[in-house]
Amino acid sequence: MMTGALTAAQSLMHLVRKLYNVAPMTPEQAEQHAELAIDMLFNGMLLR
Repeated sequence: MMTGALTAAQSLMHLVRKLYNVAPMTPEQAEQHAELAIDMLFNGMLLR
């Protein structure tokens, strides 16, 4: 699950760029993606 969460966005960027001709991720979005992945890693399995 973590491997998919960390690599999916990066591995699909070229397809988004090719199909829609847009930059798929700004530096701010990359930072947010990293923060969400870290949160999922450390807090995702906690019972709430």
